[in-house]
Amino acid sequence: DAAFIPYILASTMCVLGVLQLREAWKLAGASQSGAPDTADYRTVLKTLGLVVLYAVLFSPVGFPIMTAVYLFMQFIVLTPTDKKINYASYGLIALLTSASVYLTFRHGFDMILPVGLLDGFID
Repeated sequence: DAAFIPYILASTMCVLGVLQLREAWKLAGASQSGAPDTADYRTVLKTLGLVVLYAVLFSPVGFPIMTAVYLFMQFIVLTPTDKKINYASYGLIALLTSASVYLTFRHGFDMILPVGLLDGFID
């Protein structure tokens, strides 16, 4: 059904994240030169949390809303700490991306994605 692709993507991202963490730990263990660890594990954990939240709320809330919220939050998580967060730009990009992906899958590929809370408002 329509949830198949997002579950595959989320699972793949989780596996890739675990592989990245494993490689980072191997590199950190190999370089015992006393240099401080510069890996940002908080960002990885925040991203993993967002992916899990997206997967859990995907069906009840719906693809368009959850995708926009996920992208908006992920943009904030990935913004470097020395840069100012541009909420308006992030929100606009998230909304346009979510709408275009939904319309592409719904009308281009004729796949029905869960609309959740927007049931009755969009086709």
